[in-house]
Amino acid sequence: MAALEGAVARARGSGAPSAGDEGAAPHTARGRHPWGGRIAALGPDGAVPLPEEEGGTCVRRAPGGPEERLVPDWRDGDVF
Repeated sequence: MAALEGAVARARGSGAPSAGDEGAAPHTARGRHPWGGRIAALGPDGAVPLPEEEGGTCVRRAPGGPEERLVPDWRDGDVF
């Protein structure tokens, strides 16, 4: 898992997998926590909300509060 995390971090920056309830345990065991704030993707017309990703996206830093947003760059396919 450490090698995969390193490859993702080099290719994508922080690497914030969207795990869902069933897939969260391996990520929390590796020091990631569900993001507690809003999630959007930065597209050509600005930030596009992604409410379906909220609660299941794991990050390494402290969980965000409800007033904070995680906004990665837009990319083709799934953003998370």
